[in-house]
Amino acid sequence: MANSSSSIWKNWVVISTIVVIISAMIGLYLYNNTFRQAHADLIETVPTDANYIFQVNDNRSFVKDATPLLPYLVEIFNMSSFAGFEFFLDQLHGYNNPFIISGHRNGDKQSLLYSFKVPERSFDQLLKKLNIDPRNFKSFASDKIYTYGTHYKRFYFVFQNGIFSISEDQDLLKNSILQLKSMKNLLGNRYFNQIYEIVLKNTKQNWLIINNKTFFATLQKGLKPEYQRIVNSSNPTPSWAAYQVRFESDEIHLSGYVTVDQAFTDALKTQERFSQDYPHILPFNTHYYTHFNILNLPDFLKIFENQNSYKESIENYKLLQPTSATDFFLMQDTTVYHYIAFQCDTAHTSIASLLDEDSLTNSKTVFKNIPIYHSKLSTIVPHFNKRFRPIELSYFIQYDNFYLFANSIEALSHYLKVIAHNNIESNPYFRFTKANLPSENCFEYYLATSPDRSIGSYLMQDYVTSEVAKHLKLVSYSHSVIQDQLLSVNAFIKF
Repeated sequence: MANSSSSIWKNWVVISTIVVIISAMIGLYLYNNTFRQAHADLIETVPTDANYIFQVNDNRSFVKDATPLLPYLVEIFNMSSFAGFEFFLDQLHGYNNPFIISGHRNGDKQSLLYSFKVPERSFDQLLKKLNIDPRNFKSFASDKIYTYGTHYKRFYFVFQNGIFSISEDQDLLKNSILQLKSMKNLLGNRYFNQIYEIVLKNTKQNWLIINNKTFFATLQKGLKPEYQRIVNSSNPTPSWAAYQVRFESDEIHLSGYVTVDQAFTDALKTQERFSQDYPHILPFNTHYYTHFNILNLPDFLKIFENQNSYKESIENYKLLQPTSATDFFLMQDTTVYHYIAFQCDTAHTSIASLLDEDSLTNSKTVFKNIPIYHSKLSTIVPHFNKRFRPIELSYFIQYDNFYLFANSIEALSHYLKVIAHNNIESNPYFRFTKANLPSENCFEYYLATSPDRSIGSYLMQDYVTSEVAKHLKLVSYSHSVIQDQLLSVNAFIKF
């Protein structure tokens, strides 16, 4: 009898356990397919492979202000379908509704997904306005995909639990449908979620969220190989960034934050904001520069001491003991001269300590009464960032409290020739930069064009005739001190 009771008890426990598991699975399924999806945010429709996301909270200002810049936005963000999206927005009376645009790579092309919330009644009215038979749909994952347009321009759209999503790419729309049904989305990415929490705290501004790794990799494909590092150098970390975005006539203003990994965090903790005490060393026609300050050199070098790729750079920095480094290049016809200037305590770091042994006995070159010395220093990676092109420190001059290096006497002679005329502080594009970036930063990036040197000279042949190539005037960027693995960033683009 006891054995029989025990057996019954065991069977009851097994059956009860199975019932509980099945009930939990049913509950989870019902939660996902009813409550969660019915209350989903627009971000949950975005597949996790997004290169960038526009989160548009002020719908009307975004559409109005972006219109003059649309030729450039089409090329940078592939927004050729934006006019078609505006048509649907108008038909659904959605101009007061926030919306999301996300860009996704599909082979060699980039496709866009648009999503915003509308009542089901408005969607039904849309089908009537477009003369679409509600029964004329393609079923996918229990949802209905509708088609509108011609072979020239065709859109695919779906209505899911109050969210209207549309794309020219049917595969992307299908991915979005599956994404909304999935419990795993971008909010599960720690770095993305950290950024997105900031976005959610400010719902009056429009935001541009960028996947740094994939977005910049896509951008640099149009550059000649020797200039791809220029784009890379403006990308501080392969993680996520969120910028408040503002369009003004021929300008794009970006202000926000970038998430960084622990290694980058450790490096930036050694930084402090710098004042503007370096521009006078940059010639008027400087097309590109980066500036990075290092106020705690011993701690900064410790971060890289076990990395063989920085071994030479560490030795050179130990000799120089700089408090900042400015990497820049100048152009003369088809020749590109590359320089790096170190701000040093010249009383502590003497010229003699940097000289090649032969220079101690051989006569030095003199140009415009300034000696050009042969250096004993080797190659250096600017700012200990592999995305920068290494520079050979073959020759140098002293200019005020800076030691300025290049790989040839010719390069330094050219520098001394042009700096004698004027410096960058008189350049109107530099003034634009200073007017639109914070006065104190830890890092600055600057890329400007001129009538004799357009951005087209940096591009592959297929991109030379683009609107961006013809009209881009200036790109500038800066970041400040790091807090909680978040980097405060400002950027300015002028066409």
